[in-house]
Amino acid sequence: MEEEEASSSTPKFIKSSFVDKPHILLVDYNLYERNRTAYVFEANSCKVTKTDCELHAMNILLNEERTPNKMAEIDMVCMEFAPHHLYAPDKATWLLRSIKESAALREMPVVIVTDKSYYEYRCKELNALAYFYKPMKTYEVMDLMRHMDWMPRNIMETGNKRSARFRESCNMQNNSKKKPAGALRLG
Repeated sequence: MEEEEASSSTPKFIKSSFVDKPHILLVDYNLYERNRTAYVFEANSCKVTKTDCELHAMNILLNEERTPNKMAEIDMVCMEFAPHHLYAPDKATWLLRSIKESAALREMPVVIVTDKSYYEYRCKELNALAYFYKPMKTYEVMDLMRHMDWMPRNIMETGNKRSARFRESCNMQNNSKKKPAGALRLG
């Protein structure tokens, strides 16, 4: 009985090991980019739920919170921060702030995908887990999955030089405030 209460008190999106595939909520305006990014995640053994609207994404997250049996668990939000839409950066900011201010969703990891480098400061300011430049590449997703401990250990141990450099840069960032090398840019 106490074990059930303890397991229910931990957030459902923080998992030490996955029985199923990690479930990503992907928010992107552009249909082509949304499908391309979803393909990259799916190629790396992730489930993807796609949407083009921040309000719909928030409804998915809130409905999941109320009725967890109807939907699969969302483990991470990957969202676009698009400067080419007039109000898009404000909507993305609203979604990220809503997630971070919600008691139930506060620990939800959020990754931002952008096509402009000058939005890096906004990603850091809003406490996003990481940011990537469009188009998102397979090795970036693999680095992200390694960082989140979503990769099987045998794949992590046999990683390439890029993966080793990424792990070193994460360790370096934990020890100092230096910017990590590699594809993942931590906030």
